[in-house]
Amino acid sequence: SGHITCTHTHTHTHKQTNKHKLFFNNTMTQLALECQRHMFDLDDSDTPVAYLNACSCSPIPTQVHEAASQALAAKRKPWTMDTSTSSETHVKRIYAKLLSNSSAVSEQDIALCPSTSYAMTLAANSVNWAIHANPTVVVLDQQFASNTMPWQHHAKLRIVQRRHGRNWTDGVLEELANDDVACVAIPHAHWTDGSTVDVRAVAEACKAKSIPLALDLTQTLGAAPIAIGPDSVDATFVACSVHKHLYAPYGASLLYVARRHQAHMRRLEFHERQVRDWPDFDAKGASLFDASTGGYPTESWTDMRKADAGGRPNPTLMPALHASLELVVGWDPRRISEYVAPLSQLVEDAAIDVGLSVARPRVAHIVGIHTPSGSHLPSALELGAELKKRGVLVSVRCGVLRVSFGVFNTVEEARMCASVLREVCVAS
Repeated sequence: SGHITCTHTHTHTHKQTNKHKLFFNNTMTQLALECQRHMFDLDDSDTPVAYLNACSCSPIPTQVHEAASQALAAKRKPWTMDTSTSSETHVKRIYAKLLSNSSAVSEQDIALCPSTSYAMTLAANSVNWAIHANPTVVVLDQQFASNTMPWQHHAKLRIVQRRHGRNWTDGVLEELANDDVACVAIPHAHWTDGSTVDVRAVAEACKAKSIPLALDLTQTLGAAPIAIGPDSVDATFVACSVHKHLYAPYGASLLYVARRHQAHMRRLEFHERQVRDWPDFDAKGASLFDASTGGYPTESWTDMRKADAGGRPNPTLMPALHASLELVVGWDPRRISEYVAPLSQLVEDAAIDVGLSVARPRVAHIVGIHTPSGSHLPSALELGAELKKRGVLVSVRCGVLRVSFGVFNTVEEARMCASVLREVCVAS
């Protein structure tokens, strides 16, 4: 039928092997991760595609889909719904584990947000802008809007430009020398081409000057190893949308805030879940509302529960997110990165062989391919169109052909992409 399959040597034991790897991850983290395509429902079409676009939106694993379906089905009979906060707590706990294997990060350092732009708006509202007469925020050129627009609302942007011979890290550190910098708001890897920032070096420089650092890890968390906390990348804020490398449905971003800054957080919303020890509403009834003091109790939690977005956490999304985070922790981002590295290298090698250029340094799961200025080679848009004609789906972002990999991708798909690049460029 032309379906794309994983290449491995022990076909009959493949599922069993990966199942044990998933549930006994703590004792097997040193074993190489194999292709996890069997965990997804990707090969049910007579017109197969090579989906090399995880950085846009990853497919959800079958068991994540099942968790969401079961939760949604319960709404048909609302009395069967789980109305506890257990899923919310579990999600925060697993996310904290993904950020750090130590006690440096816990579920009480995490807030549930509907989007990364919401999370970064929370962050931006909590920065002390008044200590600078004309505050600025350091960002990267063409940085994604979610971690840019919330900051430009408060301050002028210091934009680190792409410059030949200078990487992002050097550019950020140069801008930090300016006395008016009130915050650095950057990604770990640029969304257009996967080019990286040494966020640990930036975090150390920010800490030395008592400047908050806001990291958007949407393009890397779950796909690349990174540790957050006082003994590693000591960022002030870390946000990540869940629909890419965390393999969850759309609809949430998780925000970590360093404990040293939590007292300064200013809420965007006011609701009962933020209130410390909010009593059982059904039991207390009207006595909760005190007309003499002006309404409901308002004393908030001192940790990041006070910043959770309003409304009940999505009862369909939470179980799905819980399932997806458990999978990612079980796969282990370091092993994921090691699995996709040779796949992306096949594509990078092909691009360079035919005269295209590739952004470096880069994360292992993204290849950003540029057509050199003045070259006779096809543009990124033309390359993307030719790949699509041949069933290879990628993204074009700001004039860059972005090829990105996940645990569901195969070496055959990488070779297919590399082959098309060679064919199209040689023929041009």
